Parts: sequence; C-alpha cells; structure tokens
Amino acid sequence: ETAAALTARVKARADAADTAQWLCRALPPVHAAALLAQSAAHLGHKSLTHLDNVLNRFEPLCRLVCTDTVTRVAAVGACARYWRHSAQHTALLCGRLLERNLVDAQAIVHHCLAGARLRALCTPLPWELLGLAAAHVGGRA
Repeated sequence: ETAAALTARVKARADAADTAQWLCRALPPVHAAALLAQSAAHLGHKSLTHLDNVLNRFEPLCRLVCTDTVTRVAAVGACARYWRHSAQHTALLCGRLLERNLVDAQAIVHHCLAGARLRALCTPLPWELLGLAAAHVGGRA
C-alpha cells in the first residue's frame, strides 16, 4: 500500500520534499530508498524511454532520500532484486542511476562485493556493474 501511495504521489507530481517527508515517516530511510528504486524499476520496465521518463519524475525525490552510502546501496540492491533474472536490465537501470548521480560508484562496488554476493562474481552481472562504476569514476560514462 505504501508503494501504491508513492506511485500516486509521483504521478500527481506532488512536491518532492513533502513526498520525501511522508515516505521517511512511513519507512526507515533504507527501506524508503529501496522502495523508490523498485517503484521506478517497475514503472519504467516497458522501455528505456519509459525508464527515463520515470526517472525524471523520481529524480528529485531520490536526491532527497538517497543521501548517504547506506541508502544508495539499498537502492542498487533493490534494482538488482527487481531485475534479478535480467542482468542487462539491472545494468541499464544502475547505469541510468549512475548517469544522474542518484547512486555513486561506491554504492555499486559495495553492492557487488558485500557478503554473500562475493560468490556471484562468477556470473556476468557483478562484473558489468563494476565496469559501469569504473567507467563512471573514470569519466567515461
């Protein structure tokens, strides 16, 4: 129900500061960041154009909620969970978030190398994400 209310607020173009306050009262900041990322992934799943349009609406809100490494890592994790069966979609969404500086390379590296995900290094996704992070830091993104 929080996700539906969030989507309704964003679609109605509610003030980002008011929506961020409401969201952070309803959920801890880490969960709020994850909900934002998953909602954006869900609303923008049809095409890259849809994703860009959704991110245009979510960007001010994400800037207010994803303010530290912990919330940014939560946002990256939420993107990866949403697109867990599609490494390409995960990389596209994380790349778009990096381009807009809604997450940073540190959050992506932390997500890829934290705990149990180390075992996943034999799959292509972590390497794709690490490549995105390296390119962003190197100024090539």
